[in-house]
Amino acid sequence: QGFAKCYVDGEAVIQEHFATEIPFVFGKSQIGAWAMVNARSELEYRRFLRGRIDEFILLQRAMTATEIRQMYELGKADFARVTW
Repeated sequence: QGFAKCYVDGEAVIQEHFATEIPFVFGKSQIGAWAMVNARSELEYRRFLRGRIDEFILLQRAMTATEIRQMYELGKADFARVTW
């Protein structure tokens, strides 16, 4: 259970409360949303996200809106400093 925000170009565009871990849904978008459908008697996979994801990161803590804005303004994050 939790709360998530989706940012585009450093600005929060949507926020969602979720009661379960899966699926991870933002409005009409869903991370990992693939469906197997029967199209003309052949199985095929379809995606539901209409667009592209430039960067996707998972962090150990929530970033503040200010940190997200700063990361956007500075450009690509320096992932070489990340401790796994």
